[in-house]
Amino acid sequence: MRKSLLLFFLSILLAGCSTLPPWKSVPTGQSVVYGQIQDSRRAIAFIAFADDQGIVAISVENLFGGFTPRYGMLADQSARASIRQAIAKYQEWSKLAVDNRVEITREISTVSLPQMFHRGEGWEAEGEREIRFVFNSRLGQSDDPRITLVMRTSSFFYGVDQVVLNDQQAADFSRYLEDEQTDVGYRQARKKQDTLDMFK
Repeated sequence: MRKSLLLFFLSILLAGCSTLPPWKSVPTGQSVVYGQIQDSRRAIAFIAFADDQGIVAISVENLFGGFTPRYGMLADQSARASIRQAIAKYQEWSKLAVDNRVEITREISTVSLPQMFHRGEGWEAEGEREIRFVFNSRLGQSDDPRITLVMRTSSFFYGVDQVVLNDQQAADFSRYLEDEQTDVGYRQARKKQDTLDMFK
């Protein structure tokens, strides 16, 4: 019986593997980090690419080991709009929680993004990473809420991660995903690419 169950679950797992997107290149050309959010444990970097104006990467990095990238997520304009809507809802609920001194944890929304990993000199994409945005308000000793935006990310083969943002970090996260900011990053990457292209 146990052997049959094991074979059954193994067949499901292997079937799932065949449906995963194949390895593929991430956006091309020179890249630049045009924004960064940092706390005591890690940093989130926002990366623009010279050959892909509509795509940015959100890279989660460890602070030890010289900002070692753990994983990245690719966000097009539609995905960036969804993330910014989640942060706007967090900001709306923050005001409600402060005004009413509420202690609550509630999911805001979920966004799925293509996932990528640092390989050699560049990045390669594989599968998806799901991001759940969770509003969290906890009352302190003075009944003043301590409010955070929790980003719980998960990927089938690559596990679960959690990033906790305060009000300022959440606002910066949203700002770095605005079209004006991503365009600035793209222009910086394009200038870097054009300069290197002169040496041919």
